Amino acid sequence: RATFTHAAMAASREGSLRGDILQINFPINGTTWSETTHGPVTDRIFSAQFEARWRNAPWPILPAGGGRVFWDYAGEDYASSGPNDLVPRLAAPASVVGIELVSPVWDLGLEYAELTHPSVLWYSNSGFPEGYSQDGWLLGHTLGGSGEAITAMVQVRPNGRGLETGLRIRHATWGMETITPGTGKMSTVALSLKKLPSSLLESASANTRLPSPLLWEFTVEWNREEAVPGAFAEAPSTDSSGEKDWWRIYFRVGI
Repeated sequence: RATFTHAAMAASREGSLRGDILQINFPINGTTWSETTHGPVTDRIFSAQFEARWRNAPWPILPAGGGRVFWDYAGEDYASSGPNDLVPRLAAPASVVGIELVSPVWDLGLEYAELTHPSVLWYSNSGFPEGYSQDGWLLGHTLGGSGEAITAMVQVRPNGRGLETGLRIRHATWGMETITPGTGKMSTVALSLKKLPSSLLESASANTRLPSPLLWEFTVEWNREEAVPGAFAEAPSTDSSGEKDWWRIYFRVGI
């Protein structure tokens, strides 16, 4: 299946946006550049999501109950291309691709995200100092701009125990010359134990089996962060560089 979405942030330089609705949602070639001086202040993101799913795969070793592959392709604003600049194109494309394989006993997942562009910092915009966000929350991928990340996940559910053990590994990098002042890296390894909603309890008052209303998850997470804030300065210095290992342990309960 394929899904296409278009989202826009807009603010009027004066008055109301009512007269700019068509321009905001259906920009023609050259609109992005003209809006830097007049008309509404905008930040647009167009995205296309492609996904294919299947059941009962033929392979003998990997999870075969079902699965999917997906590709999210998106871009900020529009630029012109083609003969006489008549063909619109995404000005700063980015992608997220991945695969998930599931079965009753265990699952596998892999995702690669690339939100980098040599000319643009994703989710930033000169017209909006806080970028593509609302009340401090980024309206997009948690990786943020100028980042690349690969994430792998495996989940195992022993039969009949109502528990799931999970392992997640992620490595992410940030930083591009002329776009960011420095670079950063972060590696994460997380191990979790979760009680599934399908687990059953035996009633003490009657010999019946009832769904358990209590869900919980316990996670231990190790992180390593590296930062070189002045990596792209004219005279790079490692004085402010740093590397830090830290742990996070959390427990979540739901009813």
